[in-house]
Amino acid sequence: MIHWTDNLPEGLSVEEVRKILPDFLQTDWDHPETLDDEIHRYNVTEIKGNRDVLHMAHYLVFQDNQYIGRDSHK
Repeated sequence: MIHWTDNLPEGLSVEEVRKILPDFLQTDWDHPETLDDEIHRYNVTEIKGNRDVLHMAHYLVFQDNQYIGRDSHK
């Protein structure tokens, strides 16, 4: 997941990322978190085959509908 998100080109729209999202990821596209009225974070709800013992939370982050990266935290 980290490799895939870190290699997404910045500037892709939400719709473009949704179309190329790999089968091993599930994302909650219907309930983004909004920060500062411009930044939207979409929660990655499932990573198939995930063995993360820390149970990190992962988000796809967009600003003005353009992909700017991922956010991960405990």
